[in-house]
Amino acid sequence: MSCEVLGALDRVAARTHALLVAVAREGLGRGLHQEAGFSDVDWVRLVCPGLASRTAVEIALVARAAQQRVHAPLADAVQEGEVPLHRAAQVLRALMRIRPALGEAEYADATDLLTVAAGRAEFDDKDLGRITSKLVATCLSEKEQIAGPRPSTSCGRCTSRRWRTGRCAGSW
Repeated sequence: MSCEVLGALDRVAARTHALLVAVAREGLGRGLHQEAGFSDVDWVRLVCPGLASRTAVEIALVARAAQQRVHAPLADAVQEGEVPLHRAAQVLRALMRIRPALGEAEYADATDLLTVAAGRAEFDDKDLGRITSKLVATCLSEKEQIAGPRPSTSCGRCTSRRWRTGRCAGSW
């Protein structure tokens, strides 16, 4: 097969994923998965039984996230073919990790930044991985700095195993 054929097949797959995100987004928004008694992922698998498990999970992840206004631009970018499904899922996994550490405005800014990065052709998957990892590390570090040091719960003479099993004889 030539590179042109493979490129065309890749574009068809990307368009198919975009359409499946649109269908899942609409279905989840209407609560069709709940009416049928399924989780969002199981409902996507029911509607599209030929999908690979990872693809079904990613479609459900993007469609579920799109129900929140802050994530709608990312889902829109997937549906418009600007961001591939797997990259949107990668961004959403990173955003889920940092959400507790950020305020609403900061989270919206991070979402916008990662949506733009995911759609940029000059960033390959490794680059996007480095960007999301750096953002997660930075945000979680800042949260830990704000929270301050954790108080010690052991007496200092106990191993972690003794502490977990309740066999610490020390005083605290």
